[in-house]
Order: sequence, then C-alpha cells, then structure tokens
Amino acid sequence: MKIPKMNSLMVPVPKERNYRIDEGCYRAHIHKLIRVTNYNGKGNVDILRIVFEVTVPGKDKCLNLAKAEFKLDLNQGSELRNVITRLIGKEAMSALSGSSFDFDQLKGMEVEVEIRHI
Repeated sequence: MKIPKMNSLMVPVPKERNYRIDEGCYRAHIHKLIRVTNYNGKGNVDILRIVFEVTVPGKDKCLNLAKAEFKLDLNQGSELRNVITRLIGKEAMSALSGSSFDFDQLKGMEVEVEIRHI
C-alpha cells in the first residue's frame, strides 16, 4: 500500500497593525468610518472616527493605520464639514443642502494625510 505524500500546510499570516507612523505627509485611503459616542459633563457627543490606511515607505508588511476624530456636525464652519467639503468638493456639498450625507461613500477614497502626533 502506497501512502500519499502530504502537501505542506500553508496558512497566511495577516498583516500586523501599525499605528506608529512617523510625522509627515503620506498617500492613504479611507479604511473605515466609525460613529462613536463620547460621554462628557454636558452629555453625549457623537464623534466620527475616520481610519486611514497609510502608505508608508519601507513598512509594506504592516497595515499602517492612522485616525482622525471629528464632532459629528455638518453645520457650516464645523471642522467635519470643512474636511468633507475638501474631499467631495464645494459644489457637491452645496447640492446636499437640506438632505443627508452617506459617509459610507467615502470608504476607499484616496487622500493625502499629514501625520502629526499630539
């Protein structure tokens, strides 16, 4: 009786997550958007957390991630509205006046980010 030869057992190892990115400007894409509720002395505050997958030279084996958080507020002059306006354009933002914005449409969008550690 001949015993069949066993094939090697190959199991992929997922990329390690890296949040330690040197300060500077990088190409990235929006990896995911998360709605978070923060609790403070004045009550609940809804926050939008944007997670970016950053292209970092020399760290291709890692999943390089960075985040930015904004109060979930699209009123004129708000920080989040200014960011969204830069991403989709002033005309597109004006066209949304009086309606709703689906943040999921930003997933995968190519952007340039500046990493600064605070």
